This record gives sequence, C-alpha cells and structure tokens, in this order.
Amino acid sequence: MVHRFQASRFSPGNRLFPTVLEVTHRQVRRIKPSMVGHVEESISIRQVSSVTIARGAVWSDIIVHSSGGTDPLRSHGHPNAEAERLKQLIEEYQANIAQTGVADTSGLRAGQGRRPRLPLLRRQNPDRAHRGSRRHRRARRAGKGLDLELTNVGLDGGADQAP
Repeated sequence: MVHRFQASRFSPGNRLFPTVLEVTHRQVRRIKPSMVGHVEESISIRQVSSVTIARGAVWSDIIVHSSGGTDPLRSHGHPNAEAERLKQLIEEYQANIAQTGVADTSGLRAGQGRRPRLPLLRRQNPDRAHRGSRRHRRARRAGKGLDLELTNVGLDGGADQAP
C-alpha cells in the first residue's frame, strides 16, 4: 500500500508543484514535480536511520536520514499531524522488519509477530531403509534393488567375502 503525504500549496516553494512523500513497505520516495517532468529520490526502508520533524506553528519540515551515506530526503510544508503520521508509519515498518524480517504490515501491527512457521515433516516409510538419498532414488526409479554386500578388507588389500 502506498501512503502519500503532499505538502500544502500554501507553504513556500510548493504553490504550483507541491512536494510529495510516498511511503511503502519497501521505500520512502520524495517526488518534486516541475514544469517538465519531476525529480524523484528514494531510500529503502531498511536504509532509513532516522526521521527528523521540525515543527512550526502550522507546517513541519521533514528530514528522512539514510544509513547508506546518501543525502537525506528533505521536504517542507507538511501539516504537523501528517508529518507525525509519516514518522509513525516508517517506525512501524521498521519495527515489523526487526520482528518478522518483512516490512509489510497488512494484517500485522508493530508489537505482534506472526506465528512462526513449523518445519514440514516428511512421511516416514518403514519399508524405505535408505531415506531417499539420490543414488537410491535413481536405483528405485530404474527398478533395481540395491543389494549391498559386506566385505572385509585385509591388510594385503584384497577383499574377502563376509561370512
């Protein structure tokens, strides 16, 4: 799911083309439209190190810092409540990554891990003595039985048949 946070048109620099921050379970993206095209920057959710919100009377400036050494994503002119929701959403995705290894929060909430998967159990066949090694499966498919013979190897290197 894509969460879009658009800067207010009443804030400076956003009158004609407001900046948009998009948050998904994979990345945080900043889109700055212009007369011809747009500039798009993104940071993976796993690479987000912190989110800074500078609150004003009405508008907030948002800075999304990266742990990858790239420049942070900066956007100004977002309503205070919207900026706080953006920060909570990123923290929720990161908490789910820490708990489950997956950022997607569909059906999950931070603080609740999903049920661990149990390993699949193989059926145990008592007639199958060799437990499915590749060599034995090939022989079984070919219709050959494996007749194993025990041999004793003497010191002289010759093989003697077991009694």
